[in-house]
Amino acid sequence: MSTFTYRIIKSSWGVHISLDAYWQPLSEFNDSSTKISEKLFFAQKSKFITEEEAEFLKLGLKLVADKIDELFKNKEAIVVVVQEVLFNDCDYQQEGLACAIMGWISREFNLTEPTVDVSFDRANNQYIFRFPNSEFSQKV
Repeated sequence: MSTFTYRIIKSSWGVHISLDAYWQPLSEFNDSSTKISEKLFFAQKSKFITEEEAEFLKLGLKLVADKIDELFKNKEAIVVVVQEVLFNDCDYQQEGLACAIMGWISREFNLTEPTVDVSFDRANNQYIFRFPNSEFSQKV
């Protein structure tokens, strides 16, 4: 298991999320998982992740799925298991979960992390995440 911390600060507050995760071959995983792509599956063990937050974790995995499918083209599929997510409510937006899992998997497999345009909307006191090719991108 390894930990990845996603941080961004563009105002008086930021987004700070630490994620503990591991991966293993799908055939060795004896629990339920969600298929993200041909070679990539997702499972989460944290009791504190909501369904909506899990969707942002899945989004992050979907944005790197083509790279994982290519990397594991002639190998067995893998499952990424999120064990724990830690954050302070004062420095949190759930969209940051997608960035955290992308950072984790990119570091784990030495991949180039997709670029997410993040800006701060002072009028609404929130971060705006623009994910590439995604319906989850926020509109200002």
